[in-house]
Amino acid sequence: MKNFLTAFLVFIVWSFFGLWLYSWLEPDSNTNIAKVEITNEDVVDVAATETYLTQEGLNFEEALIIVPLENQTETKIEIGNEKIAEKGLIAISEGGETVFQYTEGLNIKKNTPAINVPASVSNFKEVVRVFLEEHPDKEVHIISLYAVTENNESPNFGTQRGKDVKRLLVNDGVPSEKIVITSVIRDLKFSQDLIYNNSISFTFRPLDQARIEAILPVLPNRMVVYPKFTWTQIHENKNLKRLVVKIEEALELNPNLSIEVIGHTDNIGSAAENYQLGLGFARQVRTYILNKSSIKKSQIKSGSKGESESIETNSTPRGRLANQRIEVVFY
Repeated sequence: MKNFLTAFLVFIVWSFFGLWLYSWLEPDSNTNIAKVEITNEDVVDVAATETYLTQEGLNFEEALIIVPLENQTETKIEIGNEKIAEKGLIAISEGGETVFQYTEGLNIKKNTPAINVPASVSNFKEVVRVFLEEHPDKEVHIISLYAVTENNESPNFGTQRGKDVKRLLVNDGVPSEKIVITSVIRDLKFSQDLIYNNSISFTFRPLDQARIEAILPVLPNRMVVYPKFTWTQIHENKNLKRLVVKIEEALELNPNLSIEVIGHTDNIGSAAENYQLGLGFARQVRTYILNKSSIKKSQIKSGSKGESESIETNSTPRGRLANQRIEVVFY
């Protein structure tokens, strides 16, 4: 009996010592990385989460949103009102009904912006376009995932990948103004070859007319630029760079846009000579635009009005310089 009591007391002492040692070695739970655990019933409100983390002195971009592994192949996790498919490519209506779903998904490679589209889902673009044609009061939201472990870029990889998907949709005839990109940060589980197979999903929502009206004024009717020319080439300047930016913005809103580049001159020389001079300058600008933008050759043409449409007097050097211009007209 005495030996039993002695052994029991030794056990109690070592148990207390073990608990003390464990508590001393356990990592401090107050780290600079926030971890949000998600269960099947959780709805993650991104804005509310960001506000909470800010109040706690934590960085939202560094927050780890953890989805349990056992849930990643069977469930859909909601982020705000977005349902993110854990398997395959899926599109959800605003009411939560599945519009379409593919077994495979669009996949990404870690730290790269491009989207890979498997052959089995290549017609998703047509499905989205047809749905929007049949429901003109709807718009599509691209839910694009990126990982907390990926490189920090601006815009982030989620936004870059979303733009890649948007480009595919626009090229298939989906109106650009009916496409919205939502970038979502997640704790993605990449494969050994750094691939993640379910990075994109879609939701269809009521058309936001206020948002569209705010976007449409970006499309100009015409622009006037003053490049620096020589007889054989054009020199790039801020005017030309701004022109390319505006053309890209216009193309994003209307991929079927047509552009005419018109050369104007002063009245030094004959009218025929000035017509040819203006046409040569317009062709140089057309070539520059083709090399610097995504516009197609069939969408842009060059022309000349020579000295016929002056905007200033040709009797002064300043007036003649003002008349030597390029006009870009959008149709």
